[in-house]
Amino acid sequence: MAFIPLRTCVSCRKKAQKSDFFRMIRTPKGIVKIADDLGENGRGVYLCKNRECVERAFQGKKKGIVSHFLKVPVETEVILEKLVQMIKLSP
Repeated sequence: MAFIPLRTCVSCRKKAQKSDFFRMIRTPKGIVKIADDLGENGRGVYLCKNRECVERAFQGKKKGIVSHFLKVPVETEVILEKLVQMIKLSP
């Protein structure tokens, strides 16, 4: 049986495989983006693929948690809108 590493959502602290999360990264140039590929390099955080966790990370009690872990300011409105769109499109 192969070992499968678990990742943790920064919003709800749920642990799961990385395919169950959105990954946001800070590139070496300091740009924050949603990783298209789970193998992209950069300091990263994981968020569950559900609206509640995403909104909590940017608007609710955990507001600013993504900026805290990525150690740079995040354009909240733009990222939040993109993540909500991705949630709507996912099966």
